[in-house]
Amino acid sequence: MVKINAALTPLTDAVTVAKAMLKIETDKKAVQDAAKLAANANLADLANLKTMAQETVTRAQKKLTFYKDLMDTADKSKKVVDAKVTANATAITKNTAALVANVAAKKAAVATCKGIGYAKAQDAMKALLAKNTAEKTTYDALKKAYDVKTAWPTTGTAGADCAYPKEADKPRPKCNDGLCCGAAQKFMRDGTKLAIETCQKPDTRTYTFLPPLTPNA
Repeated sequence: MVKINAALTPLTDAVTVAKAMLKIETDKKAVQDAAKLAANANLADLANLKTMAQETVTRAQKKLTFYKDLMDTADKSKKVVDAKVTANATAITKNTAALVANVAAKKAAVATCKGIGYAKAQDAMKALLAKNTAEKTTYDALKKAYDVKTAWPTTGTAGADCAYPKEADKPRPKCNDGLCCGAAQKFMRDGTKLAIETCQKPDTRTYTFLPPLTPNA
């Protein structure tokens, strides 16, 4: 409210009041203009903030989309990996069971093979023993007959050994009357010289020598 001095004249009062009212309006307008400028500045700031906020939202949305795609891809990969892990676990279980079965089968096969091998070894040993026994029987009979056939005659008879004994102090055996000590000689295949001295008639030119029977002959 504007106070007007009542002592002024009406015209002066009217001008003063008009000036006062004009100043009030001018001041109000200045205030309003200032408020408008401030409001416009605030609006500009708000627009900038809105733009920045929208850019932030856009970036956030892009990041959200990017990470969602990553999450979806990771989820798909995890499902694939989980399926493979399950399949591998199942395969490991089956393979473990197969290995156990194979070990048992191998043990059974080895046991069977050993049993068969042992039986064959026993049969082979029995056959070998029977063969050795038969061969020994044959050899013993052959050696007995051979020993009789190749026995040196004694007491100076024809065919008796008349070579010097190995003992140096023993004399050469004597042949009976009408016989003499003769040497039959032959070179063997290995180059050694075989000499046999026996009591024979003077006109004897050959001598059949039967060597000692070799073992298992």
